Amino acid sequence: NALEDYPATKDKEHLSFLIVKSSYLYALNSVEEKKIERLTSTLEYYSDFKEKFPKSAYDSELGGIVKDCNRNIQQLTKK
Repeated sequence: NALEDYPATKDKEHLSFLIVKSSYLYALNSVEEKKIERLTSTLEYYSDFKEKFPKSAYDSELGGIVKDCNRNIQQLTKK
């Protein structure tokens, strides 16, 4: 909501990072039936983040999140 209410904020990058991270944590703590859908949403938020901030201080942490999302999606689709 902060990004919608204050689109010109100087903390846009940090807030966008928090959206990706919170989506990831939400997906990990979801029921099995919802995990793939929510992990996929996290990857979409990440894609939006990278489009807006191609070189970010959060790249290393987000890279780990993306790898983990992809790994979890692969494991869940095998079940």
